[in-house]
Amino acid sequence: MPSNRIPAASPDTFVIANLQTDAPGNPGSHWVCRYVAADGTCAWHDPLGQAGEQQREAFEQHVNQWTDDDAEQHPLETNCGQRCLAALCVARDMGIESFLLL
Repeated sequence: MPSNRIPAASPDTFVIANLQTDAPGNPGSHWVCRYVAADGTCAWHDPLGQAGEQQREAFEQHVNQWTDDDAEQHPLETNCGQRCLAALCVARDMGIESFLLL
């Protein structure tokens, strides 16, 4: 979903969001994901890690916590959506503690 349509965090939910908005002509840019645990603990994951900081600057208003800032994705790769899906599988199967280590 586009970054300007992210629903409010509610327990036990997942979101994959594109850092672009849904304005006409925006093709999308980079995908990040959010996991909210059953207890309400919420974190976002960026597969680019620290290398993605600049492009997610405008997005920071939605974030209270990021997962570990090491990169799982090289900046020239274009598989951030798939990596977000894999990260959310870790969250679902292993819990928030494991998600935060990604």
